[in-house]
Amino acid sequence: MKAIKIYIAGFLLLSVHLFSQNIDSLQNVYRTYYETKLLKASSDGRYVVLNHHNTYGKDKDELIDLKSNKITPLKRHDLYQFLDNNILFMKNKDQCRFLNVKTGQYKDVNGHFIATVSKPYQKVVLYDRDSKILMTISKDAKILWKEEGISKYQLNDQSGQLIYISDHQLGIIDLKDQKLRSIRLDNDVQWISSKGNDIHCADIQRSVITLYRVDRSFNKLTQRLIKSPEGFEFVPTLGGFFEIREDEHFLLPMYLKSNVTDKVDSELKITYSDKNSMNKSLNRYLGIYNVKEKQWEYVPDVGIQLPVYKFLNDKGDFIVYDLGYGGFAGYRLIAQPL
Repeated sequence: MKAIKIYIAGFLLLSVHLFSQNIDSLQNVYRTYYETKLLKASSDGRYVVLNHHNTYGKDKDELIDLKSNKITPLKRHDLYQFLDNNILFMKNKDQCRFLNVKTGQYKDVNGHFIATVSKPYQKVVLYDRDSKILMTISKDAKILWKEEGISKYQLNDQSGQLIYISDHQLGIIDLKDQKLRSIRLDNDVQWISSKGNDIHCADIQRSVITLYRVDRSFNKLTQRLIKSPEGFEFVPTLGGFFEIREDEHFLLPMYLKSNVTDKVDSELKITYSDKNSMNKSLNRYLGIYNVKEKQWEYVPDVGIQLPVYKFLNDKGDFIVYDLGYGGFAGYRLIAQPL
């Protein structure tokens, strides 16, 4: 009797395995002929953009009116976004298109742009890296504002503001009414942030950071110098990892100075060894500076060779793990152990 039960259980397991294999096989066969992906849908659910492709090279997009079942083929684009229920914004490497899905009429803006869509304000921010031109465009493809020589910009949908840097000029545009305000800075900056209640930007040099802080009314500008901790240095290319939290805690990635020095070598040297070499990659270290108290809250340990930082929650609790030695420690933003 026991043998019969084992046989039945084995038969059922084998049947489930074969059924699963058959399903996978059917899916693979189906993919060969046809596969559909939903790319975007209007907020009212009437219009959808679908992509159809298969392994034989079929790859096309189409717009479907679910109310009338009308299908409109679309030229392939990298980005689709409904600005409202009637206007579909599309972008590829050559142009941006504003399509009225009800009438079928469209307007194009030719050029290779980076596009950022502000859906709450039904506008699009376009940036050309080559010409350094920044524009704000209305949903009917009208250029509302245009400026050349823009090196950095950031769109904040929550505040409805677009901030940008042009030479030593910090500018801010209100997307509601297109009002423009600007202020002159002493230095060129490589990082900007519009999170929180204030606007921050920074000139990043290896030994010191010049941090600017501007309130959103542009009535007050403050400037502060932050010197790098001993043994570490700032690097402008890490600007994308800078972060201001709660208008107070400035998270600063940096490199261990000795590692940067080791990387500088005027001669090409090739060596061979059967032993594990020292780690040659540049690992980011994290420092936390309090811009209100004007002091470091957390300075990384120079003894850590391969640091990994992980924030555990929104309160600022984080752990530091050393991949080189397998040890870790936990901290809060005020640099006290957890």
